Amino acid sequence: MFGDVAISLQRDPGGSIGDLVDMIGHLDVQGLNSRRWNSSPAPDLTSWLHPMTRGRRPRCPAEVIPEMLRVARSQYEYIVIDTPPAFTEHVLSAIDESDLLLLIATLDIPALKNLKVAITTLDALGGDAEARALVLNRADTKVGLTARRRAGARHPDRSQRAL
Repeated sequence: MFGDVAISLQRDPGGSIGDLVDMIGHLDVQGLNSRRWNSSPAPDLTSWLHPMTRGRRPRCPAEVIPEMLRVARSQYEYIVIDTPPAFTEHVLSAIDESDLLLLIATLDIPALKNLKVAITTLDALGGDAEARALVLNRADTKVGLTARRRAGARHPDRSQRAL
């Protein structure tokens, strides 16, 4: 949300998707590629980073997201969008353009409660449960949850694919 990809790869991001604002309505491949960020530690990773605006509203309006993703689809087989854990206008725009949502959680009570809230919210928004998959991070570590308690965090009427 605040430059985590660049920080994790120990790189200065330079620009961000906020730099695409002036291209709204006429964004093309050349414009999109002019703002991409390639990292030397991971040369096959092309990124468009979120504006680093800690404590301020992002200067990037949400309408950049669907336009950016439509253009990127013509160039990339896979697009991974790492979002903050909140249903912001930007996140909802990305969800609307997505083919598959990976919901990532750990096997602890707060994470499973938040997962249940997220699934319930996505259902209320009319999201397709078939277009979701659950990723359980550290699923084989001992966290003290029984199978029954883990099952209580899932939506009772829908089964989700697990990866």
